[in-house]
Amino acid sequence: MSWYALDRATGEFEPFAPDGGLHPFSMESPYVQAAGTQAPIVFVGHPGTEFSVCLADDQAREVRRIAGVISEAFTCVEWLDLPPGFRPGSYTYSLQIRQPRRDWITIPQTNTTTGELAVLRVEREEPNLHAAEAAQWAAAPMTDHGSTNWGLSEY
Repeated sequence: MSWYALDRATGEFEPFAPDGGLHPFSMESPYVQAAGTQAPIVFVGHPGTEFSVCLADDQAREVRRIAGVISEAFTCVEWLDLPPGFRPGSYTYSLQIRQPRRDWITIPQTNTTTGELAVLRVEREEPNLHAAEAAQWAAAPMTDHGSTNWGLSEY
């Protein structure tokens, strides 16, 4: 198996060998989601790795937690449910993992593809990504590529 790490300064992927027996881990999560919807969060890592993702409001209060274990297929998909009436605004993701026979570690909240803080922007309704009003959240880390997802990674 080959591993690649993102050089956040250049945006280039570079091959590497995990050091100290740690295996790469990543989470792909929504950047924008409407209240009253579900969105998948995809986790990729070494089988048996446990994870816990917390979504916190602007007062650092936990509003959602998703936890699970990576399967033998190196993946796990969990769903982020936001009920109707969920308060619109920005929420931060935090991710902790525990690989087999290791302690829990916290992945820095800026280990995103852009190096910016991992956030979820909750809207009242589904945004029309192809409309002019999409410019209101043009600061989204991946809007240049038309994506509404981004992720956190250990490497």
